[in-house]
Amino acid sequence: MGTIFRLPWAVMTQTPLTITQLHLPDARHLADKVQQLLADVQQHDGVAAFSEQFIHGLTDTRLAHQHFLAQLDGRIVGVLGLAADQAELAVTPAYRRRGVAHRLVAAASYGDGNLSLWAHGNLPPAQGFVSGFSAEKTRELLVMATKTRLPAVQPSADYQLLTLAEARNRWGKSADQELIRVNNEAFAWHPEQGGWDEERWARAQESSWFNPDDVLLLVRMGAETTPEVMGFHWVKWLEAQVTGKAAVGEVYVVGLADRGRRKGLGSALISAGLEVLWNHGAELVELYVEADNKSAISAYEKLGFAVVESHAVYTAPKSEWSVNSR
Repeated sequence: MGTIFRLPWAVMTQTPLTITQLHLPDARHLADKVQQLLADVQQHDGVAAFSEQFIHGLTDTRLAHQHFLAQLDGRIVGVLGLAADQAELAVTPAYRRRGVAHRLVAAASYGDGNLSLWAHGNLPPAQGFVSGFSAEKTRELLVMATKTRLPAVQPSADYQLLTLAEARNRWGKSADQELIRVNNEAFAWHPEQGGWDEERWARAQESSWFNPDDVLLLVRMGAETTPEVMGFHWVKWLEAQVTGKAAVGEVYVVGLADRGRRKGLGSALISAGLEVLWNHGAELVELYVEADNKSAISAYEKLGFAVVESHAVYTAPKSEWSVNSR
């Protein structure tokens, strides 16, 4: 049973808006309704309100996400997902500008410290919402995309490209251990991608779209018993994406080992992954990159990518979100 907050609903109705705190994996019937709300929001806004990890949090109890539902007359009109000090928020379009987002953020702003709120697409309504708080933009994630297929870039003769499936056949579990090592070297600074272990890597492979043939490893030649992985490129291809609109592939994760940097290996890795996606039938390829990673942005621009969307994180003390949301 979740915690219920009954808050005044003064706009166009006398019915109180109810905010309920709960763990949605324990209430699957409500999780299904939330997923429908998120689908409606994405269709209206043209961008998903929840990221992949927060979508998983609706049904995966291991992520330990908390959820806040805004309900009016028994109908869910808004949802906020909370993972530690990170939150993502969605309000059904018909109930915006009525204080729903404010009430959800206030309910989630308990305790000390800061709360960081994602604004996917960084759309004007979201910017207008955060402008009412003393919140700072603390992170920006860019979406870049291309429809241009350039000639493939080949690695030097000192290296070979193998799929994860091929590497597992040759080296067994060592292939996965090497991939985890390189991932953690490449993303030691990253709040979501860094610090992985075998359990976290196993969870990542549970995605319905995971395919070991879509994970490419760049391996130094000569390895017999253990591969020396210099980098990897994991691409995302959803068969469902080819129906109804342009077929979209994604440069999901690209990482270089510490000893693989400044050797020009990144271009060959990226190019190899792009070839996989084009060969799958992709008409558009997109990727996500931190806005302050100027070198990566420049490299992607040389490959024909251009910025098409941005996502922002706004951070403020919980006391600020709570006081100004009342």
